[in-house]
Amino acid sequence: MAEHMQLRDMPKFCAEIEAWLNARYGEAEGKKRWEATGRQYVEYLKELPDYGGKKTSHALAIYGSIVIFSLYPLLPDHPPAEELQELVTSLFMSGFVKLGKIFDLNRSFDMWLIDKVFQGVGKRDRKLYAQHPVCFCNVSEPYDKKNVPRDTILRSAQMRNLRKSTI
Repeated sequence: MAEHMQLRDMPKFCAEIEAWLNARYGEAEGKKRWEATGRQYVEYLKELPDYGGKKTSHALAIYGSIVIFSLYPLLPDHPPAEELQELVTSLFMSGFVKLGKIFDLNRSFDMWLIDKVFQGVGKRDRKLYAQHPVCFCNVSEPYDKKNVPRDTILRSAQMRNLRKSTI
């Protein structure tokens, strides 16, 4: 039997979606939509293979996406994807936004360091993948300092110039 991640296992994620629903539809209607989303999420889980539950390093991405897929058909006004973009970016990309304030991937050392992190995550993923073959597995190519694509070098120069002009 698959041990899936439950909504209670992702409280911050769910709280942000509930807040969005309440802001968009009002508290009473938002609460009804959230409860319906929870029921739909449980129904989707019944059909899913074993992803490894909350033990996987990508659990929030996997199960969080399922929450979004559970939510969208239940929205009465079926907003265009562009309207959901801010919510989805906040839910899934906030960590990368924070990292982007620390790391500049146009700097060679930062790119090398991030590559080491992804290589480590990939090793962990491959071990988990052996137990749960349908799970997401992060595999990346090693960082190649000598063969950096020309457009990356150009973007790096453009970013340096942009920073100089904004300072």
